[in-house]
Amino acid sequence: MLRDIVLGLHPETQFAILPNDVKAFFRDKNVADWLIEEFAIACTSDATTIGPLSLNAVTSVIENNTGEPYGQFCDSGYLNIGYGPNGDHVAVELATGKMLFVHHDEFWEYFPVLSGVSDPPDVRTRMIDTGMNFSEFWTRASTDSGFPSDAYEAEERWPRYLLE
Repeated sequence: MLRDIVLGLHPETQFAILPNDVKAFFRDKNVADWLIEEFAIACTSDATTIGPLSLNAVTSVIENNTGEPYGQFCDSGYLNIGYGPNGDHVAVELATGKMLFVHHDEFWEYFPVLSGVSDPPDVRTRMIDTGMNFSEFWTRASTDSGFPSDAYEAEERWPRYLLE
């Protein structure tokens, strides 16, 4: 599905082989087989524009999901897989395949060195629940000219995942 969307938008795309370290990372984080397969067949070395959003290069998956604050995010059951033009993250909930927007400016509260916050709130309070699964989300992003480009626009359509 994802490969077809990418090729439909960017027919010149050269796909890469999913690196072994990324496969191992996915397995370690209990990423579902269907999602690993999506990334394996649509793996690119550069970020790919899909509508108003960018899908991370699969080679940057580890970098975007480890360390502070991203490690805590990923360890909480979410995979950071894309971003909007203002830097807001696009994530998939690993347990459900649900797609979410993440307020990047609010998310930095999870980086204690910069924020000074020692006990950050539940990460889900920083997420906008699109109510869409992975396939529906990327299909709509590629076809809906009014699709949100960041968490602020998304919040005009959909609710926060969890209220404080």
